[in-house]
Amino acid sequence: MIKQRLWALFALFSLIGLLACSKHYFHANSVEYEGVTVQPMEIWTGGSKLWVRAMVTNSGTQPILVNRDAIVARLPSGMVVGRATGKTSVHDVYFIPAGMSHPVYIEFREAGFDWDSVGEASIDFSAGVTRDGQHVPLHMSVVP
Repeated sequence: MIKQRLWALFALFSLIGLLACSKHYFHANSVEYEGVTVQPMEIWTGGSKLWVRAMVTNSGTQPILVNRDAIVARLPSGMVVGRATGKTSVHDVYFIPAGMSHPVYIEFREAGFDWDSVGEASIDFSAGVTRDGQHVPLHMSVVP
């Protein structure tokens, strides 16, 4: 009897832990502007973070630069959330030659904010993607 109750408690706490740490996935369509394409690979939330994994492809004739620190998430409320920074974050700019692609991973974190309650967001790559010194206007809408 005690063994059964212990197993039931273990199962209950395991389920609570699983739900508390679970990922909530978002969906998005690819966006393209004059030969630069951002294709979402995986987008998910968990608590105070939103993770975006995308493939950036340069189909143009000139190289592009991707600065992840300049990419932001915009919410319908007008709130703007910048890239999270951590102990192991790398802040190098990616150089993508013409005809090449590069995976771009970005975490957005806002203390005290629950991304799981967000109905939609726009990932604004515009300030973070440049070609010939000019910003490339790319906005990717993400929804649960």
